[in-house]
Amino acid sequence: MEQVVSLREKTYEYRVSKLLVMVVSIPLFTNAVGSALAYVGLSTQISTLIIYLLVFIYGFFKVIPLSRRKLGQLFSALCVTGITMALNYYFVPESRIYFKANSMELTLMVLIFIPTAVYVVGLKSFELFFEGMRKIALITPILALISYYFFHIYNLINYMVFSMMVLPGCLAAYYFFSKNKGNRIIYLISYLVNLYMLIIYGGRAAFLAAVVYVLLLEVEKYLEQDNTKKVIIFSLLSALLILAVVFGDQLQTALLSILKPFGASSRVVETIIKGRFFESNEVGGRSTIYAFANECLSNMNLSIGGLFGDRIALSRYMSVGVYKTNYVHNFYYEVLLSYGWVVGTTIAAWVTLKSVFAFFLPENTNHREFVIYMLCLEFVRLLVSGSYLIEGPFCIFVASLIMTKIRKHRIER
Repeated sequence: MEQVVSLREKTYEYRVSKLLVMVVSIPLFTNAVGSALAYVGLSTQISTLIIYLLVFIYGFFKVIPLSRRKLGQLFSALCVTGITMALNYYFVPESRIYFKANSMELTLMVLIFIPTAVYVVGLKSFELFFEGMRKIALITPILALISYYFFHIYNLINYMVFSMMVLPGCLAAYYFFSKNKGNRIIYLISYLVNLYMLIIYGGRAAFLAAVVYVLLLEVEKYLEQDNTKKVIIFSLLSALLILAVVFGDQLQTALLSILKPFGASSRVVETIIKGRFFESNEVGGRSTIYAFANECLSNMNLSIGGLFGDRIALSRYMSVGVYKTNYVHNFYYEVLLSYGWVVGTTIAAWVTLKSVFAFFLPENTNHREFVIYMLCLEFVRLLVSGSYLIEGPFCIFVASLIMTKIRKHRIER
């Protein structure tokens, strides 16, 4: 009987981890394949549909039947999601335009991302997930370089979509380098090439996430060192910081001279050099949006806007009109404008505290590493860009936070 349970658990761990790798890597393959097809004049919609369909089929037939208990939880999660959306759609008429504009993203969330998140909570270890990301870490820079320089992917997708294509493999590459798992030189090269691609065509949010991930992993390692090594590491970092401050102008000039021969017009570098990395002063930019968001919050009192509440609130204050991307570009603003001061603050506090608590998790399950990975892949970006309502991987990030309390010694069937 113990062998049967053990085999069942191994099957669960393997299949859910494989599904998780597939889901995280979807942007890489849809955009890489799409750029190749677009280059020869073929439609990209069919290839994208096929990739999503393959992931859905694997999850539906290989993962969902693994656990009756998880199937019940999935049914409950989908019911709550469906009822919440239906009530919001009916009682908040202003939200209907946003439901329609984001119907594809919401459908994928229901069919793929929520089911994946529910089953991820049942994992006992993330070792198989990271092993699966090993190949992704190695092929991402290759696909990114080919897509950009040969298939001119910048004519097909915008910089935000390209960022999500590169970022999962970029973070995975640094994970293997930092943890000394495999050939460190190869993974360091992979990370640097991915970072280069984010610099020349990626968005600031993805670049920030890639840098923060390095800092978090190194801080994690730093805390585990003895005092002598801590002093050495701190001294080296301080020296690098001083050099960066003293020779900042020269470094900026050198960086631009390196990028120009490659024909790169880097949004990231331009904002750093202009000292506006965290700002956006153009009409309808972040600075304008945040100003209106603050005004909305000051007049909100105890009201609740509901799903897409940030879009509705901004459309009332801003003259840019109602359109698909008119979101607030910040997770905390979004939850406050959508759920009000009481519920919104509770959600924001829960996410923040759970993220902090994750750093005190034991190492033997790789859970801490997974939370850090999802934190940078999803949440860090949501602080300056994107919207959690249309970001499917946010469901998986929430699942990783839920697991900071639910640490089961066995998977109940």
